[in-house]
Amino acid sequence: MDITELTVHELQEKLKNKELTVTEITKAYVDRINDKEKDVQAFVTTLTDEALEQSKDVQEKIDNGEISGDFAGIPIGIKDNMCTKGVKTTCSSKMLENFVSPYDATVVEKLNAENMIDLGKLNMDEFAMGGSTEYSYFKKTRNPWNLNKVPGGSSGGSAAAVAANLVPWALGSDTGGSIRQPASFCGVVGLKPTYGLVSRYGLVAFASSLDQIGPITKDVRDSAMLLNLIAGHDERDTTSAEMPKKDYTKALKNDVKGLKIGVPKEFYGEGINPEVKKSLEEAIEKYKEMGAEVEEFSLDIAQYALATYYIIACAEASSNLGRFDGIRYTYRSPEAKTLKEIYGVKINKNQITTLISAVSEETEKWKKRKLKPLYVFTYADCLYVPIKDDLTTSKRAIYVIIGVDAEGYKDILGLWIDGTESASFWSNVFEDLKERGVEDILFMSSDGIAGFKGSLERVFPKTQSQRCVVHLVRNIYSLCPKKEAKNIIADYKKIYTSSSLEEANLHLKNFKEKYEKDYKRIVKKVEDFMQYLEPLFELPDEIRKCIYTSNAVESVNSALRKVTRGKGAFPSENSVFKILFLRIRELKEKWNKPIQKWKTIQVQLTELFGKRYTKYLEI
Repeated sequence: MDITELTVHELQEKLKNKELTVTEITKAYVDRINDKEKDVQAFVTTLTDEALEQSKDVQEKIDNGEISGDFAGIPIGIKDNMCTKGVKTTCSSKMLENFVSPYDATVVEKLNAENMIDLGKLNMDEFAMGGSTEYSYFKKTRNPWNLNKVPGGSSGGSAAAVAANLVPWALGSDTGGSIRQPASFCGVVGLKPTYGLVSRYGLVAFASSLDQIGPITKDVRDSAMLLNLIAGHDERDTTSAEMPKKDYTKALKNDVKGLKIGVPKEFYGEGINPEVKKSLEEAIEKYKEMGAEVEEFSLDIAQYALATYYIIACAEASSNLGRFDGIRYTYRSPEAKTLKEIYGVKINKNQITTLISAVSEETEKWKKRKLKPLYVFTYADCLYVPIKDDLTTSKRAIYVIIGVDAEGYKDILGLWIDGTESASFWSNVFEDLKERGVEDILFMSSDGIAGFKGSLERVFPKTQSQRCVVHLVRNIYSLCPKKEAKNIIADYKKIYTSSSLEEANLHLKNFKEKYEKDYKRIVKKVEDFMQYLEPLFELPDEIRKCIYTSNAVESVNSALRKVTRGKGAFPSENSVFKILFLRIRELKEKWNKPIQKWKTIQVQLTELFGKRYTKYLEI
């Protein structure tokens, strides 16, 4: 089975039945992109590495019951004129070559809310002005059915990507045919929704009276499903219509008997391609055979359509593109070398230095700030960011620790940078925490790097170190043959979700009896991992759930990755710190109340730790 040939509704079914995982689906598309993109040239920006990481997070959350939904884990491609926070939105123009939007378009917000996997931004004619996708600053997209032909435009990258199985579906935009025409050229389904049905907020405008965002898919069912997702009123778009919510899949019927189809005579006008005319006539005859009534009629107003379109489109394009003047947005001529040459005023170096150093000073204060004396739960992990070092670029480890204090409030305790993740550097991290005022940590959850526990014990000897269970599951899954993976993981889940150690040992016994004959390595690994599970069964359920996984820190890392991905290598460690610090400040604004079930957890902590915990409540 070639995963990339499946429709979205087929992918949904296989995810639902656990025949496929999110990671398997994403990897299949990533492999396909790596193999075929060099020929098709459909993407302006690929997010394959980020997509693979995101797929693991989504699958983990699905397994843990944290998220559900019809579209969770489904990959998608987005035309590069829709704003994506933290990822370049270029409109395939040199003017916006390095533009990174500070917000997501409404349609992108809806995709993110469903936990869909963004594979990247798709090529187009510059600012959507074209019908072939030859007029992109970055590349010419080719038709996957014949690489010597164009895919149509302006959403040619979206249509070509779907046709070439680089994405299962995509979003395009249509002003005067920019979804429908490339869909026709590439043999896929393209739909321009009714004006006002889909929010245009975050779509870089071409002609505001005509622009609409719509789906490009492999079949009609997928098109209806994607329209269900993106349609709806949006207060941020003044042209957004308040229409009743519909389920467009209910309109899908195999029977066309009794339907009346009108065919305008004017559509057979001068310039129609003979092959297109033949295909149209064959389709009409097919509908007649199926019981539809086909009637030819005159649409006199059609003769004015093209002229009207060009008047409206050109006038509105002139107005909309006026913002890309090199001052407010976009590329500026190299002749304008100083602010004086642009604005007619002079700003001295000291003023610029002051502006730049303001964030630097704030970042340094944050790095050295005093911490609380006690953290009840802590979560440790790493993310990797490319940083330039002289003439070379290397991926550097960003160490991240999240803590929950004695009152139940979350905080990011710090960021630390080193070459790779190592036990020795974790020792430095723990020493830094101690120097900044941390006296005690009750629990720390991590992915179990070799030597981590020893490093923790040297600095905080009383802290209970807990291996993240999800990482244990991933480790076991990697050993499983595909045909048995679902059953093995399901049986392992019975062990680590047991209500007591006695029950867990019983499930372990059953697991061993069932799999030892054929899968001795897996059984050995499960037995070895019991040492990490046993401490969990000594804890109350609420506390157990808090240290069960390192999801808390991984979700933060996911938010941090959004502001670093797609930006290439950073010039220095300080530049990374600044951008991550600003993102952390945004996250902290939302952490204004204790974690869930905190009152219950407080009682349990008091029973378990007594004064070791309660003495810090008075501080």
